[in-house]
Amino acid sequence: MNTMGEKPTDLLDDQYSDTTNIGVRHRFHERFSQREVSREEWVFRQLQLPADGRVIDVGCGEGTIWQYHEDQLPPGLDVTLLDFSPGILSEAAPQFTLLDIEPDFTAATVQRLPFDDDIADSVLAMQMLYHVPDRQAAYAEFQRVLRDGGCIYGTAPREHNCQELWDLINEATGTSVPSLPLTSSGGFTPETAESEFRSHFGAVETSVYENELVVDDTDAIVEWALSVVGLDGIELGSETVATLKSLVREQLADGPIVTNVDYVLVAAEP
Repeated sequence: MNTMGEKPTDLLDDQYSDTTNIGVRHRFHERFSQREVSREEWVFRQLQLPADGRVIDVGCGEGTIWQYHEDQLPPGLDVTLLDFSPGILSEAAPQFTLLDIEPDFTAATVQRLPFDDDIADSVLAMQMLYHVPDRQAAYAEFQRVLRDGGCIYGTAPREHNCQELWDLINEATGTSVPSLPLTSSGGFTPETAESEFRSHFGAVETSVYENELVVDDTDAIVEWALSVVGLDGIELGSETVATLKSLVREQLADGPIVTNVDYVLVAAEP
């Protein structure tokens, strides 16, 4: 496992030192999703992965998209899983020991990829570009490592995803944080994703994944809230958690909470 590049240390320490928070959010979406096709399945169906090619999944997290589709990969595909968190990679690696896929694991940032030029057929950046301090550097790195005819795929959440749940957090904490604070100021949103890709790459295509969560479990909502608050600096102490639980129970007394979780996939060639 290689390590290279600078890390946004607050985010690494608060959110991504291990797979705990992303695991909570993944299970939450999986449990309450109203679509049979998951976001990972939807993205995977649109990837153009050549036989004997190489794909680099940057900001890979747990690498679930590859775990779920190991039997559908083209023959000879070389998969590299890259994340800025060594802790996440160390927890993700054992999940692949019983699978018919042996990815390479690399700890690095997308602003300085530790690879030679022209070595990848695809780069996948799911739910992570809004974390990158210098996306211009990341785009330059994508262009550098992609071969002619290669493709970069990026996903972005819509800004009002889970708005009803964020409203509860705001009421409990007395704040007014938007539903996706990391994209609220110059971030990687569906509105900016296409324009940024067009300014750096060639042909660009976009597609939209629309979904709803129907949530009826107080403890699950509180667990989700505790997994996301570190993204914006909010802290939930014991008194605030108690307030949040009370607010959630009160709202659930009128029925499940329904909230949108929509994403855009942008695909481009260098």
